[in-house]
Amino acid sequence: FGRIARRVAGAGIGLGMRVRVYDPYVKHNGFPSSVTRETELAALLAAADVVSVHVPLSDETRRMFDADAFAAMKPGSVFINTARGGLVDQDALLGALEEGRLFGAGLDVTEPEPLPPEHPLLHRPDVIVTPHVASGTQEGKRRIFRTTIAQVIHVLNGERPPHLVNPEVWDTVATRVAADGGA
Repeated sequence: FGRIARRVAGAGIGLGMRVRVYDPYVKHNGFPSSVTRETELAALLAAADVVSVHVPLSDETRRMFDADAFAAMKPGSVFINTARGGLVDQDALLGALEEGRLFGAGLDVTEPEPLPPEHPLLHRPDVIVTPHVASGTQEGKRRIFRTTIAQVIHVLNGERPPHLVNPEVWDTVATRVAADGGA
């Protein structure tokens, strides 16, 4: 239940929504009392009117929104993905839309990015596709710069960085940094 998901949840609560969250990696006490924690993704999908995805892409999460996930979603719900295109089986999403299972979809990310002009998702009235450009703003660039510098400082101090993308290499990097004497 990371920074972006918390911001989206806060906005939803502010709009009077009942917010449900599925995050298998956060301990129970990591959720605000105004949020319902679901322990199974299928339970969240079956109950939610809007599913907003804020998940990193990994081997474990690639195509996590497949035909089974869309079939589990509440009929008439909306699917929003602002995380990574690889999280979604776009053919399965298209199928769910064509069947009328979903009311619509909002995609800020696709795979590939951008979609080819003839891609069917671009021509559906129930789909909004926006360019993935949040990091292109001045504020976004400053945040990326600050986060990058903080990550490098953690590594140079021999500390595991908080936003480690490839944790499987940390032991190797930490050993190398320690051997070089750190910062």
